[in-house]
Formats: sequence, C-alpha cells, structure tokens
Amino acid sequence: MAEATDISEFSRRRWAIIGAGRVGKTLGLLARRLGIDVVATWNRTEEAARGVEELLAPGQARHEPLGTVAHELLEPADVVWVTVIDSVIGETAREIAAAIHPEQFVLHTSGSLGSGVLTEAGVSSPVASLHPLQAITDSQRAVDVLADVAWSVEGDAPAVAYAKWLMGQIDVEPVEIDSSKKTLYHASAVTTANLLVALMDAAFQMGEAAGMSREEARAMMLPLARSCVENLERQTTAQALSGPVARGDQETIDRHVAALDALGDEELVRIYQVLTGRAKRLK
Repeated sequence: MAEATDISEFSRRRWAIIGAGRVGKTLGLLARRLGIDVVATWNRTEEAARGVEELLAPGQARHEPLGTVAHELLEPADVVWVTVIDSVIGETAREIAAAIHPEQFVLHTSGSLGSGVLTEAGVSSPVASLHPLQAITDSQRAVDVLADVAWSVEGDAPAVAYAKWLMGQIDVEPVEIDSSKKTLYHASAVTTANLLVALMDAAFQMGEAAGMSREEARAMMLPLARSCVENLERQTTAQALSGPVARGDQETIDRHVAALDALGDEELVRIYQVLTGRAKRLK
C-alpha cells in the first residue's frame, strides 16, 4: 500500500463503518456516490443492521458482539469510521483497537470530542475527527446537502489529509481546528443551533403572553429571526444590531423588563437581561 500521505491512493481506500446510524448511513450514501467501496458495517442490534444492509452493504452488515468480529470486519478496510454516539466512542474504539493496523485511518464524526479519544482508547494508527455542522435526521436527505454545510476537521496529519481529500470530492474545504479546543468549538455550534431554538421558544412564550396564539407568534417572529440571520451574513454583529439597544433607548428596555417581571417568570427576565447586556457590549 502507498504511504498514508500519498493522496494519489486515497480514492482506492475502502471503508468500514462502525455504528452506522444516521451519520454513518449518510457517509455510506456519500461513499456510494463517490464510488468508494464500503466493505463492512456494524451495528449493535440486528434490526439496525438490517436497515443499513438495505442502504449500503448487502450481506456485509453485521451485528454480532464487536469484539468477536472486529478483526474480520476491519481487515479489508483502509478507513474505519466510528460513528456511534459520543458517550460510547471511547468504549467502541477500545473494542476495535487490537484489530486496527498501522496503515488504516480511523475517524469519528463527533462535534464535542477530539480525535484523541481514539488514541487514548488504544488506536495506534492515524486518527482524525470530521464533523458536519448539520443536524442529521434523515440520511437520504442529508447526503444531498453535505456540500452546503460547514465541516471541521482535526487530528493526525495523514488522517486529516484524507478527510480534506474526501471533502474536496464534494467541493468543501473543512476548517481545521485546534484539537485541544474542540469542546469550545462544539459549545459555539450548540449555542448557534440548539440554544437558538430555546431562545425562539422564549420569544414565542412572550408572544403568547401578549395575547397571540403559539402559531401566530411563530408566524410573526420567524421571519424576523430570518432577517437577522440574513443581516449577519453581510454585516458584523455590531452593524446587525437593531432595536432599543442600538438606539440607546433604556426607557423601552426598562418597560420590557417590568412587563416580563409581571409575568412571574424569572427565567424570561434573566434571558432578556443577559442578552440585553451582551447586546450593549456590541455597540
């Protein structure tokens, strides 16, 4: 086999996917589109394995205890994807570590864990993490938009080079991040996505308190939220700021706080005050 950093041989590398759930299936479908061979998949249950077999690898989807079949599964693979949930990545890596050979690349797709979790579990070949900033709920749909989302990568140079090559096949240039700061990167992503949903829920609740139905609040506030995101695409955060903070209208801010306080929901008051304080520091 060519040296691990020889990009010319990357297209010939065959995959094994360990824990082929939503993300693993999406990667498998991507492999099919790119002409990459998926030589084996593994899931913990027979039902999950059957679902993967229908999509990816007829006759090659396995579900036996991983430790008993790891060598057989991974021997023909050149790239091993560990796409189990974050809490068992280390455990899964320990189960396959003895079956990994030095020429293989081992990658996981967690946003919150660095590639070091694989090395710490005993994997001695080059490792990396490749993470899509996308909530994947449907693999068939997700594979169609992989080129439209941001990706991050970190890890050992040979495995990172492979990940970058793979992304290059769909015209994506992943952002290489500092492995030691992976948790902060993930906190940023969670704040952008998950906590934005929580913030919008608070806004809808305020709308309901003002006499709107939930659907009316959604219909009014979601276009406003979209316009703010569109502004952020072409402006700095300070430039995109509008409303009473941008105008220096403390009287209106005080009325808002008083109205929220009258609802008896301390959490809504804290949300408003904390974010208003942050907004003031943008000016």
